[in-house]
Amino acid sequence: MMDQIAQLAAAETESYLLGSRLLETAITLVLGAVLGIGGQLLLDARKGQVEDYELWVDVREASQKAEGIGRLNTGLSLVAAGDRVVTDPYVVDFYVWGVGKRDVRTEQFDGQDLEFHLNVPIIDELEGSTQGNLESARFSFDKDGVVRLAPSLVRARAAKRYRFLTDGKPQLEMVNPVADLNIFDFSEQWQKPTKGQVVAKRLAITLTTLAVLAFIGSIIISLVRYSIEGPPPPTLISSDDISIFGVPDSELEDLPWGILLVPIFVFLTFGLFSYGAAPSRRPRRAKRLLDDNLEPSGAPALKTHNG
Repeated sequence: MMDQIAQLAAAETESYLLGSRLLETAITLVLGAVLGIGGQLLLDARKGQVEDYELWVDVREASQKAEGIGRLNTGLSLVAAGDRVVTDPYVVDFYVWGVGKRDVRTEQFDGQDLEFHLNVPIIDELEGSTQGNLESARFSFDKDGVVRLAPSLVRARAAKRYRFLTDGKPQLEMVNPVADLNIFDFSEQWQKPTKGQVVAKRLAITLTTLAVLAFIGSIIISLVRYSIEGPPPPTLISSDDISIFGVPDSELEDLPWGILLVPIFVFLTFGLFSYGAAPSRRPRRAKRLLDDNLEPSGAPALKTHNG
């Protein structure tokens, strides 16, 4: 008898801040996920720090053959350039620009050129080349498809765009003799997820799977309970049984977990997928600096490989 009284007293004194153990558990899960994602974002931000000496390069191309009509509306299958017929014509935009904290000094080159090999012949330079902050940087190119940066002072916000006609699709390779200079391929970095983004995608897939399983399981359990027990008898609800959300605690606790948690899982999954699919901070910053420092040209820029 005393044990029953003690259990009753414990049940009467048990209370929840949000009116229900189920809601408190769900909100705890949400807060834990938010803190985990926030910590990963801070970690990615620290890893995205800018190098002292940093250059970025990008190559964008558009075929001018007949099958490339939809891109530049030329429909050319052959291009005559002087005494040469170009059988596989491409319009190529080659970009190189600074993103680092400091200028690249002449002595860092150690007397050697920084070379960017397109690995296709350059037929001619076209209208549309432009630059910015290149007072001292010495760029040049040759017909063999090599763009060179001779030893010179390269400002931290220097930017250069060449527009070429080439015979074939370019394949970029670099020869970097410059001390302490980091060079990044924009297209590669744009598509490369950080570790945090990979984790976010995997977690989103896991949450999606759990949400689907919970929803299906809740339906099955409800159907089984209904077939065994039949419809629940009507009950009277006292005012003391109403939670701060206006829902009886007794009914709220009887709700299947899946039905209540599915919207939470959907919200978290959407946020994780969005974070995991977006380009990382580093290439987004590099693109912004290119747009800010490159002088506008009358010729429109080619689209990136990423649209």
